[in-house]
Amino acid sequence: MFPIELTRDEDNVAVDEAILRMANVVRQKASDAYMKANLSREQQLRYAIQGARGELAVARWLQLPWTGAGSDGRERKDVGDRIEVRTSSRGTGLIVKVLEQKKNQPSTPYVLVHSLSGPKMALIGWITLFDAFEVGEFYEQREVAFCRVPKQHLRPMSELKCLIHS
Repeated sequence: MFPIELTRDEDNVAVDEAILRMANVVRQKASDAYMKANLSREQQLRYAIQGARGELAVARWLQLPWTGAGSDGRERKDVGDRIEVRTSSRGTGLIVKVLEQKKNQPSTPYVLVHSLSGPKMALIGWITLFDAFEVGEFYEQREVAFCRVPKQHLRPMSELKCLIHS
């Protein structure tokens, strides 16, 4: 586990990006995961901020650009346009939508970030999409299929850093 605390400026950028993402969803009258879960706008924004902070923490730690699907609505991977990030307030496991296997390569790394408090994050570990579907537990919620990978199945973040920079 690698603790990361975003600077005030980084945190402001993450919060601004989350607000822009939420505004884009509302403007396009799109349905995102938070809306499907019947969360209040306040809860949706809280999760969007948490996710943006996690993405930025991974980007900083790996020294790659933060490229997530932003307020412009373009579909990209979250970090370096090759890594997906999942941020959780529990940090107990990584959750992937089963439909993601249609848009991402089996070798796509997925990183779990534990949101500790505000701009404090902990990078827990990573797994490829292929391996996630091999070891994960499948379940359905609101007619959407998910795969949950307990954190003990995740690889160390130091491995991902070596792989990315080799």
